[in-house]
Amino acid sequence: PEEDDEPEATPPTELTAEERESFRDLMTVGRRTKTVTLFDHKVVLASLNVDDEVMIGQATKEYVGSQTFPRAWQSATVAAAIRSVNGEAWGQSLYSDADPSVLFREKWGKVRRMYPLVVQYLYNEVTQMEAEFAELARKLGKL
Repeated sequence: PEEDDEPEATPPTELTAEERESFRDLMTVGRRTKTVTLFDHKVVLASLNVDDEVMIGQATKEYVGSQTFPRAWQSATVAAAIRSVNGEAWGQSLYSDADPSVLFREKWGKVRRMYPLVVQYLYNEVTQMEAEFAELARKLGKL
């Protein structure tokens, strides 16, 4: 018998409703938000964009090679990701054209006054959001 030269069709990837929502947000909005509760405080985090990552790198470059670099990186990452704490917006301005780097520095100043346990927990939540999107993209064969 003749063999079929056509490759086998790959079955469609099935996504849960939550995964479909996450992927739609990734494609249309480019970010995800997540509310975490930490010691009875509600913290809203958003996934990072390239501008956030550049500001984190610029803000922490003076710490590269020092023992404090990991904590500086974590705290800057948390600062870039925090949108609000207990409903109070962080990094907001009355001006629509406010410089994002100025807003980032203000948030970083607040985060640097937090204790390491809190910063570590929030940092883990931010990195978990990124990992969830990467896993979704792999599941869809996009990475």
